[in-house]
Amino acid sequence: MKNKLLLFLLVLVILFISHSPIIAADYEDDEYEEEIVVKKTTSATKWRAGLGFGIPYGVLGVNFEIGLNDLLSLCAGIGIYPSGNDVDNFGDLEIGYSVGGRIYFAPRKSHFRPRINLLRGTVAINKSSDSFIEGFAPGLGFDWKVSRKLGMDFDLLYPIYDQPKGTHQEGGAVKISIGFGYYFGKIAKKAVIVEEEEIEEELEEDEEEFEEE
Repeated sequence: MKNKLLLFLLVLVILFISHSPIIAADYEDDEYEEEIVVKKTTSATKWRAGLGFGIPYGVLGVNFEIGLNDLLSLCAGIGIYPSGNDVDNFGDLEIGYSVGGRIYFAPRKSHFRPRINLLRGTVAINKSSDSFIEGFAPGLGFDWKVSRKLGMDFDLLYPIYDQPKGTHQEGGAVKISIGFGYYFGKIAKKAVIVEEEEIEEELEEDEEEFEEE
């Protein structure tokens, strides 16, 4: 009789231990702890200033750009261009400008970002009247980051404007623009824990199963 009673008590102890919620929870935490993944993300700065020549820089000058999001940005440029009787030898200097937007095909953190330019401003110079010509300048180009803070610009633009009578266009219809840019601000980095909600749901489901048993 004593042997049967001891055996019965031993079985009860084993069942109690195996179904204990405290021990089960500890086991689950150990099992799922390794499944939590830490993901590092980078957020690139959206401010940029550059030096160069071409339509985005007001002929020869600076260009400023601010990113609205990863793929859209607004930009403006101001620069100088020669005018006067001695245009070929850089006579008087006048002010040129450009304003517009850019559509990118890659996020800001990418090293190579192809883009579409949609600009308006100084697109040509009328040498006969010593004045600049305003118009539109759509085109294709890219921003190539050579480091975290420095990048190179290259664009091919097609000026659209009303050509004055009695004048002719010098050079090709497509204009080249080249410049170098500097990215302002800090490169933000943060760590995000992912899959945490999924793990909590799995723990809740397992707890319900243990309770049912």
